[in-house]
Amino acid sequence: MRGKRLGSALLTLALLATLAPALGGSASAVGAGDGQQTGGFSIDKTFLRTGDPIKVINPDKLSLRFLVDGAEAGRDMLTLLSDYYEKWITVQGYRGETLVSEDRAYFSKLPVIYINTEDGAGITSKSEYKKAEMTIQNNSESDAMMYSGDILIKGRGNTTWGFPKKPYRIKLDKKADLFGMGENKNWVLLANYLDESLLRNTTASQLSQEFGLETMETVWTEVVLNGGYVGNYQLCEQIRVGETRVDVFDWEDEAENVASNGTADFIVANSHFTEPLYKKNVISLIGKDADGNSTYTNFTTILCLEDGPIRTVVFDANGGSGMMPNKPVTEGGSFMLPDCSFIAPVGMRFQAWSVNGKMYEPGTICAVTEDTAVTAIWESVSAQIISVAHTTAGTNTVIYCSAPDAVVCCAAYDISGRMVDMKSQRIAIGQSSYTFTVGMADSVRVFVLDKYGCPLCESRSG
Repeated sequence: MRGKRLGSALLTLALLATLAPALGGSASAVGAGDGQQTGGFSIDKTFLRTGDPIKVINPDKLSLRFLVDGAEAGRDMLTLLSDYYEKWITVQGYRGETLVSEDRAYFSKLPVIYINTEDGAGITSKSEYKKAEMTIQNNSESDAMMYSGDILIKGRGNTTWGFPKKPYRIKLDKKADLFGMGENKNWVLLANYLDESLLRNTTASQLSQEFGLETMETVWTEVVLNGGYVGNYQLCEQIRVGETRVDVFDWEDEAENVASNGTADFIVANSHFTEPLYKKNVISLIGKDADGNSTYTNFTTILCLEDGPIRTVVFDANGGSGMMPNKPVTEGGSFMLPDCSFIAPVGMRFQAWSVNGKMYEPGTICAVTEDTAVTAIWESVSAQIISVAHTTAGTNTVIYCSAPDAVVCCAAYDISGRMVDMKSQRIAIGQSSYTFTVGMADSVRVFVLDKYGCPLCESRSG
């Protein structure tokens, strides 16, 4: 995780999560099979873009025929056109009139990820990895293939695993820097099945970056599984300890090493000695510096070998939406109240957590003696879009807003409902009129978001 800051224009994605036209969130099989390939005959999928001819690896110098969604589009050479977006490009290799080999690629404005499992069957388990091969077809010029090689893949998620469009976890056979997100083996593909706009997770990440928080980076992709198009997926960094992810010392691995070795280091006054684990209930782990010397000041991890009864902390959205997982806590232990990840009701924003009738801020440590309900408390925020004047030269917006740190966003759409441009501005104290210059559009939507990314109001013109 590198916390890269993106331009403020990307903030416009935030409210689109509930209001923008769908981008195709459900899976839709377009075809099956990658064609019969022999002798190394294949489409070069390093990158595909409009205006470029399809590159074919053709060692046997076969005669070529090109098809677009099954209809013949040319022979010997085919130049990619924008009309071919979201269609299958098939190249067939002939010797005389005999079809010898063929391959195909899905042409999109987005990168395309091709995954073929070893047995040709789907991924049905969240616990067991399946062997597969993966190729990433980039949508911008590259000197080399971003990734083409073996992977392990399995399902992921809790509720989301039960939906028709499945999320996946991927482990590469070697570390790779995918789309500039840093070298790592571990990645996830989010299906966003319930989010018809496919924007909510990206919105949360980009809005967090705008407020200076560290977040995981994401890239939208199209996914082809075993030759069938299964929809738009969000390729994300998996949250884990690592230099390009959460760059902290891996105390979890250290604790496992200590437990497996049967000894741990203790600090008592100024002396240092070793005790068997079974003689102590609480263990303080110490770190090592670059030269292997023991250090005692960096961090202390507490490992309890004897656990009491497990209690459950349940998070209640209280009229909001989304889900926060329950948290098991040992009776007599404590937990830190997390940041609220529920989606606030329209016109509301998160105020505090309520625990046993008292209100607490995120970050508060709470003791647990029984099963505990943690309830989100919302407060009202006000914003009103008075008028939106849309012209070919720009969009003039008049807004009343009392929400601090709010953002006004403008998205432009063509006649088919596809978003073609987007802009955003922070709402300034005393300023009520905002002008956005957007690309040629048939309609615009204007949204106001509070500082948490929650929608306050919206209006449309055109």
